[in-house]
Amino acid sequence: MATKRQKKQAVRTAKKVAKKSPILFIILVLLIVGLAVGGFILYKNGYFDKWFSKNENQNSEVKDTPITVNGDIQIYSIEMRDKYGDSLFIKYGDYDVLIDAGDAGDGEFVRNFVDSHISSDKNLDLLVVTHCHSDHMGGLTKMSSKDTGAKALDNVSTISNIVDFGHVRTSNAMYSSYNELRTKYINLGANYYPAYESVKHLDGLDNKIQFGDLNIEIIDTFNYLSKSTDANTISDVNYNEYSVATLFTYKNTKLFCAGDLEDTGEKTLVEHANETSLKDVKKEDTVIYKACHHGTDVGSANNKTSGANSTNGGNRMALLKIINPDYCFVSAAIGESDHPFPRAVATMLYFTNNVYFNGTMGTIVLDLDGTNVGVQGLGVTTNYTLEGFTIDYEAEKNLRYTETTWYNNHKFEGTKTWYKGDKTNPTEKELTEWYLAELREDYPL
Repeated sequence: MATKRQKKQAVRTAKKVAKKSPILFIILVLLIVGLAVGGFILYKNGYFDKWFSKNENQNSEVKDTPITVNGDIQIYSIEMRDKYGDSLFIKYGDYDVLIDAGDAGDGEFVRNFVDSHISSDKNLDLLVVTHCHSDHMGGLTKMSSKDTGAKALDNVSTISNIVDFGHVRTSNAMYSSYNELRTKYINLGANYYPAYESVKHLDGLDNKIQFGDLNIEIIDTFNYLSKSTDANTISDVNYNEYSVATLFTYKNTKLFCAGDLEDTGEKTLVEHANETSLKDVKKEDTVIYKACHHGTDVGSANNKTSGANSTNGGNRMALLKIINPDYCFVSAAIGESDHPFPRAVATMLYFTNNVYFNGTMGTIVLDLDGTNVGVQGLGVTTNYTLEGFTIDYEAEKNLRYTETTWYNNHKFEGTKTWYKGDKTNPTEKELTEWYLAELREDYPL
């Protein structure tokens, strides 16, 4: 703070300037006043919000999200009823995109959804198969010779583009079935983009596909396997680590989707993010994040000391800091394998209150106009239960996850070694809020 002597000196200096050059002094004063007034007007009108708004939700009132913005694009996170599965359908005019198709038990449900939303020509413009696990591919393929259930693509005539994990998985009935399916559509004219060859621009391939104003990019995780690699030859293979990461961009809105990416795959993506287009995600962009691996536990990957080197877990703080999401959603059947896990939910809540779960909402619809996002649930078709509570499914279908009866009352049996709370059998809310407080302490704004 300036002393009285310094203040007097400043006044004397100002007077000298005024005497020597009164016009310059007046111009200087007017300029300062003009900048102050202009800055205040811009501030009051929210001009600076896009630069400073993200993460402020930690101490601010939650704003309502409209259920629709009458946008040009709808992203559907299809309800998973069989188990912790994953399937997205994106509709943009006559363009139709399917990302994964859930487990075998949801094949018919996904098929019916595709049939009711795909354009009349029955052509799928893009199929993305993120990785070779049954809860993502089972709805597309035969799990065994005895599998006679309906499949998601039963009534799809042609596919324009196929993006997938690329590598081989020998001696696996599901992979063999998928290979036959992929070959069928390639023979009908589909362009094929195996992830590794596409991001490395081999065989004349590119990692970008354009539909009108919608740009789809395969993001290099620096952990993909080439199409000649048999993953079965890798010891302790985890197919989640090879999940295909994609970034959908429509005007100022981006969707990041990476299947079950976790552990090494997520770690290497974070390490090399500046070599991908993730470096171009801006604060003023509206960013949607599909939680990796159904909102699985982040494990030790958020630890301040060892987190940067950890291969344990997904949905880590380091990845979300790069993406800086405004909206997050989780896909899984409710009550399956603790999805979404409290530490993953807390990590998403660190960035935004807009966290949604298709287990409580049914199929989630995200409506995009290029800047704004509307969110609504179509309602669960298989009503979940929670002992001791009556759930109004219709009333809860549009609620954020933290507003639902399930989140606030569902208990985790026993104790978690990372949880230092004073309660046994804590609720999901108690676990999440405790861990969120830890994150805010470890990673202050």
